[in-house]
Amino acid sequence: MPILRAFIAIDLPINLIDHLQEVSDNIQKKFIGDPIRWVPAANMHITLKFFGDVSTSNIIRINDIVSAEASFIKPFEISLGDF
Repeated sequence: MPILRAFIAIDLPINLIDHLQEVSDNIQKKFIGDPIRWVPAANMHITLKFFGDVSTSNIIRINDIVSAEASFIKPFEISLGDF
């Protein structure tokens, strides 16, 4: 049975992703040749809950439970500095 690394996350706004990519590019220039695996800014997010390895047969169940629980939470805003 296939396994996925599952988590709940908040996507970042595009202007913040663009800024993070610029910062990452500048840092990477200082570590050229070092064995570092850089994460593309487009893959960055805020993880709220990490489930770890989950069977794909459980993904729909997890989604249903999380959706039901999230329906009790009021929408909220997060501020990250100037973004």
